[in-house]
Amino acid sequence: MISTDGEFDDSQDDVRLHAMSKEDRRTYALMKQSVEYINGHYQLPLPWRYDYQMLPDNIEMARKRLTGLKRRFHRNPKVHQTYTDQMRLTIEKGYAEEVPEDEIDADRRKWYIPHHGVFSKGKPNKLRIVFDYAAQHHGVSLNQVLMQGPDLNNRLDAVLLRFRKESIALVADVEAMFHQVLVSPRDRDSLHFLWWHDGDFTKETIPHRMKVHLFGVTSSPSCVAFSLRRAALDVGHGYEPLVAPTVEEAAYVDNVLSSVSDIEAELPKSVQAHWIHSNLQERTLRVTLHRCKWRQTTRVQHRWRSRVQLRERNRVRMNERNRV
Repeated sequence: MISTDGEFDDSQDDVRLHAMSKEDRRTYALMKQSVEYINGHYQLPLPWRYDYQMLPDNIEMARKRLTGLKRRFHRNPKVHQTYTDQMRLTIEKGYAEEVPEDEIDADRRKWYIPHHGVFSKGKPNKLRIVFDYAAQHHGVSLNQVLMQGPDLNNRLDAVLLRFRKESIALVADVEAMFHQVLVSPRDRDSLHFLWWHDGDFTKETIPHRMKVHLFGVTSSPSCVAFSLRRAALDVGHGYEPLVAPTVEEAAYVDNVLSSVSDIEAELPKSVQAHWIHSNLQERTLRVTLHRCKWRQTTRVQHRWRSRVQLRERNRVRMNERNRV
């Protein structure tokens, strides 16, 4: 639960928190103690099972996997171009970076993550780069040495039951949710991967590293859910008072599912309550009302859209009259 004083409520009535394992409590305490707000994003460390966990040198394994990817690029130049464009976008958005030369040989905990591309059956032209955090070297993988953390998501059955309560549905989702939470700088060397400058595989590979918690890391769902709730606490006061409760009761992973009964009185307030808008200057995740869908009947939808269009036309007419 979320308390009114800006903290997660550890009280006796929150069964989920009191049902945590010892390891989950340790991870939860680490997140509460170490969460930071950096340049518009929340930042959390990786929750290591052991503070001084050493990892074997797996760069050769990463090179072999990249060689296989290179052969695929030779066979299919279109895949190469799409992969390069996607990797460039990942770096431009600040999700990854080249490792500075003076840090490549630094004596730090280091791990190289192999990666490959996957095309969706529903979107054959859209490629997704998948980082293999379960890849093993000498019997060790990154996911094995990280704690999973507590499940801070709402129960799906509870979210769906509340979603079906009223007749008009409202749906929102979090944009690139797993990319919005930064990894603490001291842990980023454990998220190395190999790539070529601008995708030119005729040149030598360059070490890169991820800067964000990614889907596939065992601890990411817990870290991201924690950050989403923290965002609602930090910015909820600037919106309708229902923002924090909405995140607590209607959010599941990166989706928000809610419903209202009155299209005139409740829907505008609910839209505002669900809209935790963000950019790089606000204390929040990049949480946007990506899609808004309300469903009841065609007649109700038409009536709502007609009223919105009428208000817009009246606004334009008033502006024109003021100019005259």
